[in-house]
Amino acid sequence: LGSSEPGRPAFAVVARQRPRKVALICIRGTDAENSPEEVFADLRVTPEPVVIPGLGTGSGFVHRGMWDSSTFVQRELEIPIQDLSAAGYKIMVTGHSAGAGVGALLALRLRQRFSAEFVGFGTPTVCNLAMAKAAEAFCINVVNAYDAIPRISAASVQTLVEQVVTTFHSPECDEDYAEDMQYLRERLKNA
Repeated sequence: LGSSEPGRPAFAVVARQRPRKVALICIRGTDAENSPEEVFADLRVTPEPVVIPGLGTGSGFVHRGMWDSSTFVQRELEIPIQDLSAAGYKIMVTGHSAGAGVGALLALRLRQRFSAEFVGFGTPTVCNLAMAKAAEAFCINVVNAYDAIPRISAASVQTLVEQVVTTFHSPECDEDYAEDMQYLRERLKNA
């Protein structure tokens, strides 16, 4: 699949004719070891408002970093996808982790003009619930039971932080904290 950089993920297209015509777009996930700057694109979780004609809801919010990466892949593959589709190839998109996030958004984009489907492995949350529901008809996500990334979104992290801050500033927590600190001081004196 080659090397990649932020906003420009590595990808490949594989086409086969038998038993049926399928063109598979494969998008590699983050290569943090060889390209640590890719992590920064993954962390650009600012919700980006988008309009996708033909998708049940029509509009929603997406993961900005992965949306930008899907824009790059779509531009790079525009003519090959048109040619493959015109030749009767079914367009399939796949990826793992961040590559799956980019792939899911690419499939959403391609559905405007082509019959594209998506199968992802460990796909992170890349769009709001309404868009995800509209994409259920053509997107499949395979998730390991112990993989937390596909279950985390910017909104869920924000909610968690708010709940932790609220809890630590509650009167009950203040009392427990004071008690714990007193116990710690006594232990240190006796040590």
